[in-house]
This record gives sequence, C-alpha cells and structure tokens, in this order.
Amino acid sequence: MKKILQLVILLSAVQLSARGFAPIHGTHSGIISGVNFTPLQISIFPSEKTQLFDETAYTIFSVGLLAVYQQFSIISVAPLCGVNNYFLQVAVLCNLDGDSRGIALAPVNAHNKNYGLQTGLLNWSGDKKLGMQTGIYNENGLFQLGILNYDGLLQIGFYNEGYYFLYDSLEKATEKEKNTIGFQLGLLNNCDNACVQIGAINGGDGEIQLGLVNVNRKDGVQIGVFNASDNGCVVDRKTSIQFGLLNYNPRSYIPWLPFVNWDMEVTSNDSDK
Repeated sequence: MKKILQLVILLSAVQLSARGFAPIHGTHSGIISGVNFTPLQISIFPSEKTQLFDETAYTIFSVGLLAVYQQFSIISVAPLCGVNNYFLQVAVLCNLDGDSRGIALAPVNAHNKNYGLQTGLLNWSGDKKLGMQTGIYNENGLFQLGILNYDGLLQIGFYNEGYYFLYDSLEKATEKEKNTIGFQLGLLNNCDNACVQIGAINGGDGEIQLGLVNVNRKDGVQIGVFNASDNGCVVDRKTSIQFGLLNYNPRSYIPWLPFVNWDMEVTSNDSDK
C-alpha cells in the first residue's frame, strides 16, 4: 500500500510539473475558491458551490456523491465522472468527456481521447484513436478486445469491423496510413484497408486471409475452404494467390479451380470470352 501511495504521489508530481497549473476548462466555483491544487476533492454535482474546491483545481483524489467533473485528477470515483483521467477513473454509470491517460473503468466509457485503457460494456474514443479497449462494444482504439469491435488497428472479438483508423476516409489517408497493416481475429472479420484476418468468415480488403470463407476486394493471399476474389476490383499488382478446396478468381484464365488459383493478368471481361 505504501508503494502504491508513493507511485500515485510521484505520478501526480510528474503530471503537474508537465502541465502546470493553468486551467483547461470549467468555471464552477467550489465552497472554497482560489485553490489550484488539493490532495482531495469532494463533489456532489458539478455546479456552483456543490463541491469543496473549484472545478479548475488540480487534485490527486476526486470523490463524487452523484458526479464529479474536474480538469485534472489522478484517481476519481463517482457514479458519473467527467474528468481528465491520469491514473484511475472508476464510475458506477459512465466516464464522460475529457482525455484518459490511465485506466477508465465503468459500464460506459466515452472520452474525447483515449491514450490508456477503457474497460466497460461500451467503450468509445473520439479524436486520436489510440489506447486499448476491452468490452462488449468498442469503437476507435489501437487495440480492441470485445464482442463487437469497430475502427481499430488490432482487433480480437466475435465481429471485427475496421478500419478507417487514423483518417476519416481513404481519400484523406497518406500513403503511409494506406499501407498500415491491421490485424483481425474473430468469427466474422471485415476491413476497409490492408489487414491480416483470421476467422471463420473474412471479407473486405484483407491482404492475408485465413478462414473457412474468404472474400477479398484486393490483392492478397487466401487460405481456406472457399476463397473468392471480387471481380469488380481494380488491381494494381498481380499477386493474389488462393489455397482451398474451391477458389474463384475472375482474373485467372480458369476462374474456378480447386486447391490453387492465382492471378493470370486477365480482366473479368477477358475471362468471360
């Protein structure tokens, strides 16, 4: 316990020295005003004169009877926490708003930016899709472990959907971002850009697909029972190869082949002749 307390004090000192005491947001005054730093903040609800110190105060421990909303806290506990998290954030209902740079634990975690770990039933992060997420539904994370995962780079779950990861659309992506390889492990996988997929059914733009059924819109390697390459895609590189009981590739001279099929530099129109 002593070591944990020492770690918390050290973390608070590092964070305070890095950020200074300048307010980020919030103007609600507390019962005691003008205090920049306090070890303990007690709040009933984030409004005027319903918490011990001003909302702009930096604190190590924040405790809310109904809710607490602070610009800086190392540890915060309340039914509803709206606070920048720098170590541990525990809420009975939800953690909302602000940035999370530590562990956020609640049924619902929704932060502007997540650099740490969100754990709950539903986890969401806005700008800067970083950090880890574990829960039933996860959206916008670097690593996601859950039942439903959306927009993540590394995804493990029942259904994985991704990923416009660091950009809003492929048109806005840089060449480096377009070449970033994601990873999906699940029963159903679908990706919007280059990724490695391992699952029962894999679809989208996976460059390497290992599963029972694999359907690909781009070049890549497919290993499964049934493999299909989309005949509507525009191919820049002729590198697709398929290994399976039945393989379909419209760019092959023989589109349907058992065991092995590959690109033979023909278009779907050529194969129809």
